[in-house]
Amino acid sequence: MFMFPESFAFLLVLIFTAKISATGISLIISKYKRVKYLDDKVSFDQEFLFSPKHSLVECVLQCVDAKSCVSVFYSPLLCKGYSTAFSQSSASLIQMPGTRYFVHDQSPPTNAGTSTQGSLQNNLTDVATVSSMLGSCSSLNPLGYTWDFVYGICYHLHVSKLNVLNAKAKCQTEHGNSRLLLVDSDDTYNFAVKIIDTYHTGPIYLQGTRSGGSNFVDDNGQLMTYFKWDVGEPDSSGDYLRSDTDTRLQETSSGSSSFKFICRLY
Repeated sequence: MFMFPESFAFLLVLIFTAKISATGISLIISKYKRVKYLDDKVSFDQEFLFSPKHSLVECVLQCVDAKSCVSVFYSPLLCKGYSTAFSQSSASLIQMPGTRYFVHDQSPPTNAGTSTQGSLQNNLTDVATVSSMLGSCSSLNPLGYTWDFVYGICYHLHVSKLNVLNAKAKCQTEHGNSRLLLVDSDDTYNFAVKIIDTYHTGPIYLQGTRSGGSNFVDDNGQLMTYFKWDVGEPDSSGDYLRSDTDTRLQETSSGSSSFKFICRLY
């Protein structure tokens, strides 16, 4: 469960009063972006090794304070900064699950060709956005929400079984931006499987409602294009989606049976 350390607020006050304004902090942080294709990696080269167990924002601010630092590898237990930016071809990278890489978006990656630079721009996520989501997730801790650092998902696993309409309603009562988990990528599918396997949930309800024929839409009415269908699916008898008991692949459901479910904060 993620919690901002009490020293974090004090740190921001010090920075506000002694160095830069709060607006300046936000502007600086927004310049650092996540490079998704370097997930679960870290450089073994020693350079700046900052204090661990800090929030993502604090990690980035330590990099900013080091002046020559332009990128960081971050996890809840590690904050490591560098004066260079890395690419997929960088020789010093090793596997470290749960680590995420953030780089100043005006810093070109080293050892990167044109295609890699283009890929970099397609794999950037705003640090300020991630930080905002972490803060929102922290405020929902009393309701059972927690932050998954590997997948960057704020979620609440409900072990009390409900039918699909009641499950949808339950998510909405917890937060206006909370909905059933939408499986729309390999990452979210792998996250769902991780939760199913870790907590032995059995089948869980997933976001998706039939919209004529074999089409399904998400809760925003957008046509869904990513599926991990089980054999013989989608069956025409069900208008909702759930995971299969054994394969954990997707199948249709009438929605009337009661299953466990995951609410995700969007």
